[in-house]
Amino acid sequence: MPKNLKDLEIFNNINEDDIRPLLFCLNYKIKTIQKYEMIVLEGAKTDNIYILLDGVANVIKESSEGEPHLIDILSPGDIFEVDSAYNSNKTYLYSLEASTKCIVAILNKHRTITPCVNMCDRHIKFIKNLIEQISNNANRKNKHIYELSQRNTRLKILRFLQNRRKIAGNDYFDIPFNRNEMANYLSVDRSALSKELSNLKKEGILDYDKNHFHLKNTNKKI
Repeated sequence: MPKNLKDLEIFNNINEDDIRPLLFCLNYKIKTIQKYEMIVLEGAKTDNIYILLDGVANVIKESSEGEPHLIDILSPGDIFEVDSAYNSNKTYLYSLEASTKCIVAILNKHRTITPCVNMCDRHIKFIKNLIEQISNNANRKNKHIYELSQRNTRLKILRFLQNRRKIAGNDYFDIPFNRNEMANYLSVDRSALSKELSNLKKEGILDYDKNHFHLKNTNKKI
């Protein structure tokens, strides 16, 4: 099991010594997933929830033509489709693929929201953290919808980067995508993305080196 579980948001305010007993209470399993291996397939039953403990994983949705579309990228502490897990559909709407070697905690969904007979404090705190994760996940999806709703590639890029700057709390920040992934995430052509990034750089609105960005001035006419 990875170290420093206490640093993950889902375990906020839970004593480090209480994390392992909590996981036992939640009937947990730990699974190691190799790079490019599927962790969850679209349509799988939502009997369990999946917490990424280590590594990076891609949330993807296949089109009717079988083309994968990148919906989100998960990092340690994120829960796969936590809002979908508790809805009435009872199946996951997306797939989860390991982008790197990953370690995943698989928890019984029903136990996560049902305190044990002892009503232990650690479980109550976990439920509170889980509710916050559901809210955060819904907020992240809404931001993505807003990014995709922009009328052209240029605006999609800027809205996306503005959101990333806000998350980082700094004008200098890294994004979790390479260019192909960024184009897929924003549903734009790869060459059009590169062209607009180059234009924005020339205009002094931003600077970048691979996945590291500096958003300078978005007060200019865009």
